[in-house]
Amino acid sequence: METVFENHAEQVLEELMSIPGFKPADLPSLLSKLENGERISPQLADFLLAANAVMRTSTNSEAWNRIYVDTLTTYYLGGHDSPLRLTPAEAAHLIAEQSADGRMDKGEVELLVRLAAVAESSPEEFKEFLMNALRQRIVSERHISGHSVNLVSQMIFGPGGYMGSRISPEEAEFLFDLNLRLANRENDPSWSDFYVGALWWFLIHDDKSPKVVAHAEAGWLMDNLSHLRTLDANNRTLFRKLRTSGISMPSYLSKRLEELDPGV
Repeated sequence: METVFENHAEQVLEELMSIPGFKPADLPSLLSKLENGERISPQLADFLLAANAVMRTSTNSEAWNRIYVDTLTTYYLGGHDSPLRLTPAEAAHLIAEQSADGRMDKGEVELLVRLAAVAESSPEEFKEFLMNALRQRIVSERHISGHSVNLVSQMIFGPGGYMGSRISPEEAEFLFDLNLRLANRENDPSWSDFYVGALWWFLIHDDKSPKVVAHAEAGWLMDNLSHLRTLDANNRTLFRKLRTSGISMPSYLSKRLEELDPGV
């Protein structure tokens, strides 16, 4: 195994899988022998990133995903030079590796989300890449599962996201767009609660104007409502909550909500 990194990842995996009785679940003990001291070496990280293209199609892909996510999270955030901080160089390296084949699988998306959930900071390009990757993955599944709701929550409220415990305009846009794309599908019930709660939090929890839909948030919402003619169930619930809870909002927003859902 001393020369394992001299081979291309696919060749290494073919050799490993040809060993009688070898399973991806056996990889943790194998990988531990390839670590450089207490730190995961760059060579091992590159091996995992390249090998994922092969292992994600195996019958033991779940075991591989756990190894892939856990080991690379430790590699990117466990370094002595920048613990719990995803540096621009690390983000660029990860993005380049994951973008190489033009597709994002479950393990790759879960790694990005884990990094956002654990990291204390990350560069803007990483946040944008993560958001696009997660959107692409969820839309490709044609519905929003409970697992996807959990991933979205970790992305938004993780310290490595845009604003940590606060919701940024970019994240609000992500939620609004995802809800429109997959409205009226067989989504997990937790999606409705999460969506309404998160957008409510974004619209009224402003340090300068708490419990008021300020002009900045009202303008954001008006832009997103400009092309709508009807409301899906989630947005109807959200907007009725705004209109019946005594929350102050600009008159132009109140008028637009009345047009979309008259008689409330």
